[in-house]
Amino acid sequence: MNIVFVGDEIRELQPMIERLHHKMYCSAHLLSSIDAFKKAFDREQYNIDVIVVEMNFRPDDRQGGLRIIEYVQQRQFEYIPIIVMTVYEDFDNAIRALDMGAFHYIFKGGDTEATVKILAGMIKRAYDLRLERLQADGFALAISNLIDTYDHWLHGHSRRVGRYAQLLALKIQLPANEVQIAKRAGMVHDIAKIHLDCQAFQVKGSLSDILKDTMKEHPVRGYELLKELGNPPALLLAVLEHHLRIDGSGYPLEHPALQAELSTIGQIIGLVDSFDAMTTPRSYRESTLTILAALDQLELDARKGCYARSLVAAWRACLPDIYYTIENDYKRGVLPEIMWRANLSTEGEPLTEPSATR
Repeated sequence: MNIVFVGDEIRELQPMIERLHHKMYCSAHLLSSIDAFKKAFDREQYNIDVIVVEMNFRPDDRQGGLRIIEYVQQRQFEYIPIIVMTVYEDFDNAIRALDMGAFHYIFKGGDTEATVKILAGMIKRAYDLRLERLQADGFALAISNLIDTYDHWLHGHSRRVGRYAQLLALKIQLPANEVQIAKRAGMVHDIAKIHLDCQAFQVKGSLSDILKDTMKEHPVRGYELLKELGNPPALLLAVLEHHLRIDGSGYPLEHPALQAELSTIGQIIGLVDSFDAMTTPRSYRESTLTILAALDQLELDARKGCYARSLVAAWRACLPDIYYTIENDYKRGVLPEIMWRANLSTEGEPLTEPSATR
């Protein structure tokens, strides 16, 4: 287990870390500033199991821990639990930290040994929760990787849609459990593409009527497959809805599970799925839009009634994290260099008519 401590009270934290190391036989590292943590997290996030952070930093920063929580939430793909520590009984910040997704909050007393004992128990429970989340996310990731093997045009698409959905859900401040559902729904939204005729998803140019009908089956078939696997209703509904729009367009138009209004998570998946389709090559369209041009296109579509304007505005506010995600995919070899280079441009192409994703 790898634990990262973040705090500038080095004299106090170092003995605590040494005792935890002997008590839990874990690897623990101390970072003494928020900037040092950000650099380490961007470089090593996949090697971090639990983060323990001080809420207060010198000289008068009483909310440093909240900024770290926000940074991790915006950049993590795999769940990393965060435990917040403070010597002050600041219940407002404690509640805010928990609302932002912190695993737990501990008020330190003068008894270091007692604090270490409590903290060790929290870290063990946090690590167990991380393993549970990784197992659930692992299934979704395996599905997304399997989809990629069926259609090389979608390489990395499902993972990106999952990450984008997580970012947008965080931006509009959905509860932590709904953020997780949005991420997993994004990762498996195209699951039926491994169950349908692959030809429908690899045809260059226009589809025949028969292939169009085949293609339009995938939200319903995905819903049915995931329902058999025991997924939560909110995830199932989002997968079913991801090609529907708030103006009533899209597909499927009829299904017993559909409700009068689209769910928020369904709207999120639909928006970020379209965004990724615009910014990556497809079998039916190898040219792509830059990130900024795609955002402009979504705003145009929102004015036409396809998307909620507030949701598109929130997605534009995620721009730094969108760039971060695409850069990360490029570094991992999931994204072609030509696409990464194209998205370094700050000049948007002229707007086009909305391109339906398949």
